[in-house]
Amino acid sequence: MFRPGPPHDRLELPARFSFLDFEIDREAVRASREGRPLALEPKAFDLLLLLAANPGRVVEKQEIFERIWPDAVVTDNALARVVTHLRRELGDSADQARVVETVRTRGYRFLPEIGAPSARSGPSAPDSDPAPRAPARRPLSMAIATGLAATLALLVWWRFSASPATGPIWSATPTQLTVDAGYRGGADFSPDGSQIVYSSDEGGGLQLFVRPLDGGRSIQITSGGGPKVDAAWSPDGRSIAYRDLAANGLWLVAPTGGPPRQITDFGSQPAWFADGERLVFANPGRPTLGALEWPATYTSTLWTVELRTGAVRPLTTPDAEAGGQGMPSVSPDGRWIYFGTGRQIGGGALWRVAATGGRPERLIGVPEDTGELPDYRFWLDPIPLPDGVSLLAIETGPVRRIVRIGLDGSRTVEPLLTTAPAGVVGLALSRDGRRLVYTEERNQTSIEELDLEASDPSAAIRILSAPATLRVMTPRYSPDGARLLIQRRRPGVGPELMVFDRSIRETTLTLEMSHPGYQWLGPTRIALGRAGGFAELDLETGRRREIPNAAGAERLLARAGPRPISRLPGERAMVFTAPAVEGGRELFRGDLESGEAVQLTRLGRSVDYPFVSRDGGWIGFQVAAEAGADNELWRIRTENGPPERLLIAPGPSWGGAFSPDGERIVYAAHRQGRWYLAIAGPASPERLLDVPPETVGYLRWPDWSPDGRHIAYERMRHQATLWSLELPAPR
Repeated sequence: MFRPGPPHDRLELPARFSFLDFEIDREAVRASREGRPLALEPKAFDLLLLLAANPGRVVEKQEIFERIWPDAVVTDNALARVVTHLRRELGDSADQARVVETVRTRGYRFLPEIGAPSARSGPSAPDSDPAPRAPARRPLSMAIATGLAATLALLVWWRFSASPATGPIWSATPTQLTVDAGYRGGADFSPDGSQIVYSSDEGGGLQLFVRPLDGGRSIQITSGGGPKVDAAWSPDGRSIAYRDLAANGLWLVAPTGGPPRQITDFGSQPAWFADGERLVFANPGRPTLGALEWPATYTSTLWTVELRTGAVRPLTTPDAEAGGQGMPSVSPDGRWIYFGTGRQIGGGALWRVAATGGRPERLIGVPEDTGELPDYRFWLDPIPLPDGVSLLAIETGPVRRIVRIGLDGSRTVEPLLTTAPAGVVGLALSRDGRRLVYTEERNQTSIEELDLEASDPSAAIRILSAPATLRVMTPRYSPDGARLLIQRRRPGVGPELMVFDRSIRETTLTLEMSHPGYQWLGPTRIALGRAGGFAELDLETGRRREIPNAAGAERLLARAGPRPISRLPGERAMVFTAPAVEGGRELFRGDLESGEAVQLTRLGRSVDYPFVSRDGGWIGFQVAAEAGADNELWRIRTENGPPERLLIAPGPSWGGAFSPDGERIVYAAHRQGRWYLAIAGPASPERLLDVPPETVGYLRWPDWSPDGRHIAYERMRHQATLWSLELPAPR
């Protein structure tokens, strides 16, 4: 554990101390505010201790690197991310700092004075109820301490009354509804709250099942076709709406089973109006089962359908700045539609729009909540509560949690259920607001490699890395093909970069970083992105060399904003996407010395995710959907030339890498409800590779080896368990 103190620091911090309304327990590694624990990452807690031991003094960035990351190569972005997380948990901001002040280009200063712990911060205090405070216009809080599993701790707060005093503690234990291995998730309640419908792979494939909530035999109500997801029970209890990932569109089936009826040929994430005569839904909606970070694809909008006439109407229009729209729900009185948005880079927000249409209103989220770095929080599964003045949602970020959000103008965010990161998804609330069902997802993540020349298909796939962690992703071959760079995400730790040696099939070096800004400079050299430039690291000698950005780089980076960029070979130019004068987001090539940029495309649609061939001669990119496709893949010569469309297909086509000759690309393709690896080129139609497809998860981020023989990619498979939780009656 990090331990600050003299001679480096001004203060010898006691075992327990306080500042403002915060209490810190060093030995227990606990930070709390008015008795409520803060979900601080380990590095954020260490940084808080370091700054608190030096009140009023500017702690230089280099000192922070040396003391908190003594054995790792860390970028400025990693530090900025930790500071952003720390400020978020402290309720602090960069513009109006009251705890952590930024001293530009130098470091950070701790502003408040350190005091002794309050009387309630003794050994048993964190589990006790806060003392009553002076009257204030805020809700009561109730803490719920429960055990979900040996490795999952839950802490539940429920605020349900605008009372001036602090209420008693109320405790409850979540009930595990499913125990079998595999996927059991995405539940919804029957109108009387006695049954649930959910998606399950227990019968092979992914079908809908109905079962009594308090025990009893489950009944399969769909069969055949593609995976069935997004189940929503009608208010009259006679129908269940769902999405078929292979047959497309929305369908209805009786709770007892029987022939389904198609009601639309597009869309996902249906939600019922209270009258049972209409549905609101997203199109295209969420691109894949278990996409935990996005409420929708970045082109998605909301629509309504009348069941009696079949009339389908758009409710909202695309908003490139806010992001795709999805996960709609209807207020109990039928006046409002609540939904989440997701941007490709920078997080999302919660919104509402009148059920009759009009201009949406942002409730909470970006851009207001941005800090020094883009706010990568998303808000999922908004559910209005029967009280009409609040809703539940899942907040993603450093810690995934269920929160209650006030709609009274204050937009207060109060934790309802706190879990381990990336654990909870798929909220459903009974009609009376007394029972919550949620899905606990667990990920099986791995980096796999396909041998394109293997004679035996059964031996063509090998697993390179499958750690017990949240995710491993974006494998990238070195120029000689001997190594791979792999990103890793772990609970409580910032993003890491692993160097994987293919000859010995082991990770030889792990580097901490905050943003996937890296590239190979040579067989043993890596460029690590950082604010103001990048660091060059030699893997053989361990030497690191700081290289500031060229004169025009900052100008180009500012124009690109928080969007993916790619450097061209030679480090003299970069490609990026940015808003164009004539509208839309287009592709640009920028000169790093002059800062000047040349517009390469004029397609009039959203262009994103550029990737460059190994020789720098080609640039590939994605283009937003037209009718009949989720997105298109294009390429263009780096030194100008007309853009060529490589692929248009009825389903998302994500991530890309060029073949060594630049004539083909490999990408992840969502087809008929499953994710495949695919290859296409200007003269060759799409070909699905002999890689086992993924239904309850996805394939992503393929890269082509320099010798053209291998393709490395990420595989993610989700397992899920259903849980229920009794909620207190509101006062």
